Amino acid sequence: MKEHKATSISAVVVSHNSGEDILRCLAALHAQTLPARQMIVVDNNSSDGSPLKIQRDFPNVQLIILKENSGPAVSRNIGIAQVISELALILDDDIFMESDTLEILERTIENERCDIVCPRILLFPETNYCQCDGTDSHFLGNMRLRNALKPVRDLPVTPSPVDGSIGACNLVRMNAIRHAGGYNELFFHYFEDHEFSLRMNAFGHRTYCQPTATVFHKKGKGTPGLSFRNKDKYPPRRAYHTIRNRWMTILITYQFRTIVLLIPALFLFEVGTFLRVISSGWLIQWLKAIKSIWQQMDQILENRSFIQKNRVLSDYHILSSGKLTFAPGFITSRFQTSLLKILSFLVNINWYMVIWLIK
Repeated sequence: MKEHKATSISAVVVSHNSGEDILRCLAALHAQTLPARQMIVVDNNSSDGSPLKIQRDFPNVQLIILKENSGPAVSRNIGIAQVISELALILDDDIFMESDTLEILERTIENERCDIVCPRILLFPETNYCQCDGTDSHFLGNMRLRNALKPVRDLPVTPSPVDGSIGACNLVRMNAIRHAGGYNELFFHYFEDHEFSLRMNAFGHRTYCQPTATVFHKKGKGTPGLSFRNKDKYPPRRAYHTIRNRWMTILITYQFRTIVLLIPALFLFEVGTFLRVISSGWLIQWLKAIKSIWQQMDQILENRSFIQKNRVLSDYHILSSGKLTFAPGFITSRFQTSLLKILSFLVNINWYMVIWLIK
């Protein structure tokens, strides 16, 4: 049997005020059975002393310290620009890898001849539950996590194609990410990974999930004012980014005929969203989201032109139907859950009526 020759890999880790988590992340990266050729940490102006600890404990790591918190899209692009390998491992600072994860991911991306492979992401410390096995791209503009919060013992262990993946951990071919233009810097937080997945798919770059490669995603405090951990109130700033970036994703990536054919479903969804906005006191955030989209319309249209000119697959091939899902905390009552079920039924009727025209 011919011996497998591993493709070279560079790791790009994005960090911000991660404390000891970034050290644990890098320790796990150094312990891989397939070592990374290059390790890059892009620090988003951390104030907790973690950059100094990285320099002390991991002097071989290339540390880039930004003057401000620029968000994951900008940070990843800065790190990717330094990559010298054929493959790039894109990693968040609160992801802890098992020792053989990188080796399994590398074998999978070569064996399946795909352009992106993501691992099975398990919650930490609740390691018996899956956060996701890649994602689906719902036609209304949302990302749906595959196998979210399901017991690991009930899940398959064979690699399979997926619509996309969250940004926490991915192994990507550098020629594919350069072809797609990297991450979209119009997105500060949220949906930047979803828009990236849609764009990669539209350009014909395939994504796989390899469930035998596992990583652990720590359920920490998250980013103040943005993260939600199933307690307290849903952050208004998070609501702003969710509303804004969903529409940014649709306007940038969807074909014009798709948007026109889905007007009834999109309208119903917006009515439901606006009712949630009013009941939660998010009207200011909703207005700011609309204003931001309008102010950046020139950049949106520029991005849209790039995608539509270079895409090789229609929306029929990169979008999917099914049950509507939201990030935890967005739907908070039984009444809202019931309305969501009705809304899912109605918008899916629209999808199945027009899908043959989208194709």
